Amino acid sequence: GLSRIPTRRVFSVTNVLIALLAGSLASQLARALAQAGFIESWTSPLWDSNALLSQDSALGTFMHALVGYDAQPSAAQLGSYLAALAVIYGGTRLLRPSAPAR
Repeated sequence: GLSRIPTRRVFSVTNVLIALLAGSLASQLARALAQAGFIESWTSPLWDSNALLSQDSALGTFMHALVGYDAQPSAAQLGSYLAALAVIYGGTRLLRPSAPAR
């Protein structure tokens, strides 16, 4: 079945999933640094989405593992998540082969 899917599409999807995983790791690192006391600013929760999706539910646990879902993210977590995505996006744009000159 995978042989029928265009290779470019498969790699595009896997690149997005890897980028989301990297953002999740950056967010969790920010949370761990804040809990350890290394980060003092931007550590208060921005919102609480436990009413919509509890982090302890099956779906919340799955989303946490897949994309780093946190019901009460801090600004440091959100910033590091977005920064990781921006760096990956910028890096892939810079390293993309240019079109051949005619």
